[in-house]
Amino acid sequence: MRDEMTCRVCRGVLRPPARGRRPVYCSRACQARAYRSRRDPPVPAPAEPEPAGRRRQIVEAVWRIAAERGLQMATVREIAAEAGVSPRVVQYHFADKHHLLVTALRMLHRENESRARERIAALRDPADPRAVLRATLDELLPLDDQRQTSLRVLTAYYARSLTDPALAEVFLHDGGPLEDLVAALITAAGPRPSIDAAREADLLVGGVSGLGLDLLHRRRTKADVRRTIDYHLGRILADDWVIRAASPHDVEAVAELRAVVLRADLERLGRYDERRVRQRLRDGFAPEHTWTIEVSGAFAGCVALRPDGDVVWLEHFYLDPGLQGRGIGTAVLDRLLEQCDHDGVVVRLNVLRGSPARRLYERHGFTLDAEDDVDVFMTRRPA
Repeated sequence: MRDEMTCRVCRGVLRPPARGRRPVYCSRACQARAYRSRRDPPVPAPAEPEPAGRRRQIVEAVWRIAAERGLQMATVREIAAEAGVSPRVVQYHFADKHHLLVTALRMLHRENESRARERIAALRDPADPRAVLRATLDELLPLDDQRQTSLRVLTAYYARSLTDPALAEVFLHDGGPLEDLVAALITAAGPRPSIDAAREADLLVGGVSGLGLDLLHRRRTKADVRRTIDYHLGRILADDWVIRAASPHDVEAVAELRAVVLRADLERLGRYDERRVRQRLRDGFAPEHTWTIEVSGAFAGCVALRPDGDVVWLEHFYLDPGLQGRGIGTAVLDRLLEQCDHDGVVVRLNVLRGSPARRLYERHGFTLDAEDDVDVFMTRRPA
């Protein structure tokens, strides 16, 4: 079969000549371009700068269209209208629409990675592999407006990437860097015997990504997703935890733990008193409404749910600092709130102003009621 002839410059199909030599170029314009490239060889293009100013404005318009209407609606005209510029401005800043779409996707990946690093660095103990493991998995979930929008955009792009090699190249890397990170964190956190960290990492990354889509569709609640993650982390990692009903004999262990856990926050607020911090616990200790938390058979923390009319107060929720960041507190809170949701009970609490524990409660649906110089009061209604 005769080979199809194409132009050396534009790769357009050449018409076979009636006679004479086979043509090399399809037009005089392509012939001139070839001559100029031989005379002035192209210089490798510098790395593309991060979009800023008007370019970023256009990129953010692509994100909004992809998140709200789908990537198929991201025409140059729609992008320009969303960005508040003319189509000519879009064409000035980007070679073509495809270049714009790829740039917007690359930029979204970089921003997500940057935000994830900031959130992980802000952990109470960013060196704890269990805390970093849980935070890494949280980055796959749409837990706030920014991550919800990001997941919608990435989902729209992923569908398009199945038929677009340039977009697929942004999604696909050599190997699996996220899976490798999760496997390394599982290993560092101490897996149970017989656990294959690499296989578990594959399952966690794929499974949590799917749970994130369920959250977008509201098929599941955040509490339900967290219980699923806690279940699998509990299956993978070595520590076992249980809660049991407290007894009057637990009061001194709980009082001592309270003094340890609250000391930094109380000192920051100028309210720490070594005797008072313990005595207040002893005076208000109600074992009939309190549970102790045990890890590997040893006392590790406590939590109380005190009835007060139509609501219950979440109180004395303390966990040994050496065990914080491993998901134990989250798992305990999930279990208690699940029962409160089942019973249709409103839960209230107060947390010291500036305490990192506030973020934990906010993730579980508690909202601000009021605050003063010392305390922040929060409420959670049944899910």
